[in-house]
Amino acid sequence: MILRTGTRAGRKGFTFIEVMVTLTVLSLGFVMIFKAYVVAMDQMTYLTNRLYAATFLDNHIVRMERALRAYNTISYDAGEPKKVKVGSKNIYLKPSISVAALKNLDNLFYIDLTMRWTEGKYDRKIAQSAYISNFRILDE
Repeated sequence: MILRTGTRAGRKGFTFIEVMVTLTVLSLGFVMIFKAYVVAMDQMTYLTNRLYAATFLDNHIVRMERALRAYNTISYDAGEPKKVKVGSKNIYLKPSISVAALKNLDNLFYIDLTMRWTEGKYDRKIAQSAYISNFRILDE
């Protein structure tokens, strides 16, 4: 009887090295999928918070324009930080405002609003600018 060494003749199954290589490749695949999931969740959180901040900015500009038209005055106060519940977490949107009257135009103002918040270890911000006026369209 001749013994063969180093061949798979007559043996069934996989060697230990083949199993370890397969597990390593599968583990790397799972790690990459999990990393992509974490990045996607971070981006979704950022975009959700950005949407809330943009909505607050839009609403603040509209309120300022309405106050200017109704009371002929403009507020330079950005207000207190706003607590927003997003899912199970609370975020605090901190507004800041800059208002400037345009030269030679008494009824036109330039407004620059900025909303800041903290997301984990990142400080985020979104800014929006607008021109508002209390011009009225007169019917002829």
